[in-house]
Amino acid sequence: MDKIEELFVKIGIPKEDSATYAVNCVNQKITFETLVKLTREDLKELKIRIWHRVLIEDHFRSEVILRKNKARYSGIKNSFETVLEASETWFVDKTMLIATVAKLLLPSSTSSKLEQRDPLMITAPSKFGKTTNLEMLLCFFSGIVSRETFEKLKIGKTSAMQWWGQLNPIYVAFGNFSDSITIRSEEDCWKACRSIVHTAFKNFDHIVDHLSKSKVSAFKKWLDEDLYLNKTIQEVGNGLRFLVQCVHEYDRERHVLLLIDEFDRIYTSACWFTTSEELKHIIRFCCDLVGQVVKHKALCVAVLSGVTAVHLSDSLNNVNWRRFLEEENFSTFYGITEKEFSDVMKRPKISAKVRASSAEALQWYNGYEAFGTKILNPFSVRKFIEKEKIAPYWRESSSADSLDRNIFRPKEIRNTIIDLIHDRATTIYYLKPMLKATDFDSLENETQKLLRTDVILNLLLQQGYITIIGERRCTTVKIKAPNIEVKEELNELLRQYYVEICRFDPEKMGECRDCFSNMDMEKKTSCEENLKRIKTILNELFSAVDLSEIDEFWFKSFLFQLFFQNFRIQEQEKVPGTSVKNDRRFWKQLDMCISAEDRWFVFEFTKTHSAKKALNKISKKKYFNAALHSKSRYLLIGIAVGKVEETIDVSINYLFNTTLGKGTMI
Repeated sequence: MDKIEELFVKIGIPKEDSATYAVNCVNQKITFETLVKLTREDLKELKIRIWHRVLIEDHFRSEVILRKNKARYSGIKNSFETVLEASETWFVDKTMLIATVAKLLLPSSTSSKLEQRDPLMITAPSKFGKTTNLEMLLCFFSGIVSRETFEKLKIGKTSAMQWWGQLNPIYVAFGNFSDSITIRSEEDCWKACRSIVHTAFKNFDHIVDHLSKSKVSAFKKWLDEDLYLNKTIQEVGNGLRFLVQCVHEYDRERHVLLLIDEFDRIYTSACWFTTSEELKHIIRFCCDLVGQVVKHKALCVAVLSGVTAVHLSDSLNNVNWRRFLEEENFSTFYGITEKEFSDVMKRPKISAKVRASSAEALQWYNGYEAFGTKILNPFSVRKFIEKEKIAPYWRESSSADSLDRNIFRPKEIRNTIIDLIHDRATTIYYLKPMLKATDFDSLENETQKLLRTDVILNLLLQQGYITIIGERRCTTVKIKAPNIEVKEELNELLRQYYVEICRFDPEKMGECRDCFSNMDMEKKTSCEENLKRIKTILNELFSAVDLSEIDEFWFKSFLFQLFFQNFRIQEQEKVPGTSVKNDRRFWKQLDMCISAEDRWFVFEFTKTHSAKKALNKISKKKYFNAALHSKSRYLLIGIAVGKVEETIDVSINYLFNTTLGKGTMI
């Protein structure tokens, strides 16, 4: 056969194709002796006939595999086929991820024996394509989307095409546990995993009749909607291993590929409600469940995805991490690059309305960057194209549901978030490479304020709410909110946090806000009239609240709800020049300063003194500095809340565009 291959090479056929023609000549009983008697033209004609036969055979073989695999995986719903349907609008080809995965996890040839390879763990924020990419791997390696479809994409030009339809993928979604389960303990964890493994078994209900008798009974118990609930913690811990063994027994000709989506979902849900010891047990159980399948004498190769990079237990310590924007070869597989976005905008099916808004859309959905490449949120870009409207679509993805709003309880976090919303960059300690279970102890520890702030901000960084400016190699990094959409999301999360503290009639809140927005800052009479109306509204609003509930933090919550949409808010900001020797550690902190383009409001609240004393504190402590230097019109406002004959009474004392005087009582 080598001589036949050399003969085809001599007439100008590439070596890799010549090997194929030589094999087909042998299969068709065409000998070397016959071939050497042919002219060059005859050989070329023979090559064409052989090639056509190869194409026909390949097409037939592909169709058989496609039909067979679609039947096998009929129970698995995937979004990748839906994504392909949008090829003329928002679809962006990320199929080169398949080639990268094949290179990292699989042998050089489909005929080679599976080798021990460390599982891949890929992290990226919510709705940046993790699930779609895993489903793409499922569609390719299982062969449930036609070979011809992939041949038209980037992957079609690579040697990885040999792996189309050659694996048995098992898709496991760690985010799909029962809605009735809230993760508070290790017991909650393994019960959630029981639900997850049960769903994975249901995807392979078609293989049960092909298994050995020793496995059939246990397999059927995992399938049964009632019996699986009787599974013990040990049975759940061995569940994935048993499923992989069964799939391997069912089809020994194909390797098993384990695809795990949202692997971190259980333990990141638990981190807000458990101690570090409990969290370690929860992480260990999740790792043991997967680790015994993919570690040591591996039964399969595996790709895992998640949002948060958390230090895993020893049973899964061989993970090959690929963190969001930290690996050049992976950075463009998750999200849409600025160039890809530009190319999408040029497609004929993109409406003129969408195209005209593309520059603004960049400001809304861009902002992530790695290795000189800018990355956009793909979910929001898709929604923008479909709805032809710029809006904060990330909220629709329920990304905020995984973020406990109690993280805003520390004022250091609230201050930092407000800074980020208003484009003020800040510096944090970069907890690289990943968070540890013990880091979360600081969330409830008042003595570890700095660590607590860094842990929360690193968590927000991994979840995509903030991004790093410049290099990631330092122990401290500068961070910012990546784009307008994320700022809107952070604003909304803060608002929800404050709403839980004090709930008010939204119409009266809106009326109060309008008074602050519409008062003529050039005319004292206008300001006074509006402040009188504001006092009336405050008395009406506060009358529904027990006075004991109203404190300084409660009042700040009220002000944030009042102003968060249209004003810039500075909460507890340190005021330069307000301490002896200008020692920054002891700078005074004003209650809250509210600003817009043409106006500033500086507030001081009290429940133990008069409004006059609250106003005097603003002047004495120089809380007005920022307003004074802004060159805008301003009001200094002291507010006192007390009781008069069992009725809550609000009093206001203010200074109009001056820092001097006793103020005017309202």
